[in-house]
Amino acid sequence: MLVSHSKKFIYVHLYKTAGTSIRAVLAKYNIKSIYMWRPVRLLSRKIPFLIKNPYPRHAIAADIQNRFSKEIFENYFKFGFVRNPWAWQASIYHYILRKKNHHQRKEISELRDFTEYLKWLDKRNTIALQKYFFYDKNDNKLVDFIGKVENLQSDFNIISNTIGIPNIELPHLNKSEKNHYRDYYNTKSKALIYKIYKKDIDLFKYEF
Repeated sequence: MLVSHSKKFIYVHLYKTAGTSIRAVLAKYNIKSIYMWRPVRLLSRKIPFLIKNPYPRHAIAADIQNRFSKEIFENYFKFGFVRNPWAWQASIYHYILRKKNHHQRKEISELRDFTEYLKWLDKRNTIALQKYFFYDKNDNKLVDFIGKVENLQSDFNIISNTIGIPNIELPHLNKSEKNHYRDYYNTKSKALIYKIYKKDIDLFKYEF
């Protein structure tokens, strides 16, 4: 995530949704550290201490909500981007294989191909839906604006106008896949994505 007190925004960074490009433009407004009050036990008492608390790059909105005061979270402009799930998973797959130090690279590289990767994904106990980054467990939307990677520049212009920064053409950074995402799918793998990410597909109105 990125947080700016000067421009009063919170960027919820869902991975592989042009976040590197967005961060390149917004980084100069980002605060460097977050300080939070946390209770620390001293002898028999819990005493609040102000501590420096690093925050994860891909924090979900529900966790961000817990890290800041109600006043900040409610009044700052909160936004993020989603991506067509078929394109999203093709990008994630190639990113993992390209990133030598990725924690899942060894496991994924041992799979025969992209279709086997999707089968592996389907068998996992937990699936990271895109909506989880922006909604709470009760399906309450926690952000003010959700853009789409497919409309990246126009949606980012809306964000820029809202937070009061110049409209800047986003750079194309950290692209993983070389071909169009449809080239990676057959009938079965296409259906498998729909099965796994039906909630995202329906919520954000995506088609193959």
